[in-house]
Amino acid sequence: MTMMMIMIFILVASSPAWCLQGDTPPGFINLGCGLNDPNGLEISYPDSSTMLYLPDDEYVETGVKRNTSGGFDQNDQYFNALRSFPDGNRSCYTFSVTAGMQVLLRAGFYYGNYDGLNRQPQFDIHLGVNYLETTPASLNSTPYTTEVIHTPSSEYLYLCLVNTGFGAPFISFVELRPIPPGPYDTTPFGAFHLSWRIYCTTNGDATISVIRFSIG
Repeated sequence: MTMMMIMIFILVASSPAWCLQGDTPPGFINLGCGLNDPNGLEISYPDSSTMLYLPDDEYVETGVKRNTSGGFDQNDQYFNALRSFPDGNRSCYTFSVTAGMQVLLRAGFYYGNYDGLNRQPQFDIHLGVNYLETTPASLNSTPYTTEVIHTPSSEYLYLCLVNTGFGAPFISFVELRPIPPGPYDTTPFGAFHLSWRIYCTTNGDATISVIRFSIG
């Protein structure tokens, strides 16, 4: 056995179990915001990896679970259910985090005419008290995903949806990922709001896309 083979064996043998089994990695939070099944929803990806999305009840105190209308189903199943917030002006998810440790927060939205009104709402997305963006006007037919890299200043992170008078806010899924030191540098307790992420491969190709797992 060559030294190269020994090194490869050591790397594989010492890898975390989730790398070998395709389970949700430690520290990852995946919420299907309209799920009722306590066992959650397992999503499979083209590379044969899987991620388990769980109901969001533990992270939010208000809202109503709904399903999109027939004929509006998406292949990505976490877009086919949602949590709507018809009451109140501000509704927040609360996550326990480590102060000073970067996290990637991703949220998905898809109206899918869930209320039968065929009138898509628009609302604001906040990180704590800070405004991030206003949802686009195309969520009825097109799912929308936004994400931010943030360095929390406390042990809690709040993702809030704010009613601006143009319909009840809603949300389809939330993902929270811890980020190891290095790939993204923000100012202390600052945030990056994603515009594009360009992934360059070793063969020189560059792809503009949302990359689900790669952090480095």
